[in-house]
Amino acid sequence: MERGPDSVALVRTALMMSRVPDSGLPAETAEIALLVERTIAGDSAAFDQIILRYERRVLSLAVKLLGARDDAQDAAQEVFLRAYKYMHRVDLRRPFEPWLIAGHR
Repeated sequence: MERGPDSVALVRTALMMSRVPDSGLPAETAEIALLVERTIAGDSAAFDQIILRYERRVLSLAVKLLGARDDAQDAAQEVFLRAYKYMHRVDLRRPFEPWLIAGHR
């Protein structure tokens, strides 16, 4: 099996996530918090992981709301562009997905 730069980044991310200290938060919440913090610090691989985790849900909702798949893909792309731009506004004490879907207020 050949490994490229992307697979190395995925392995590093998995290793870092396995070392998340016990913060009293559910594991998924702690993982998202780590990814958000790393994204804010400039780690694009961390943001890639956020996209991979949520792209199906975002796209599914966009298809339901907009009907046309092309429009839904454009809307989903805009969701992630805005999320990246406003990532510093995430309140990690609250669930991430509603913030992502609701427009990053």
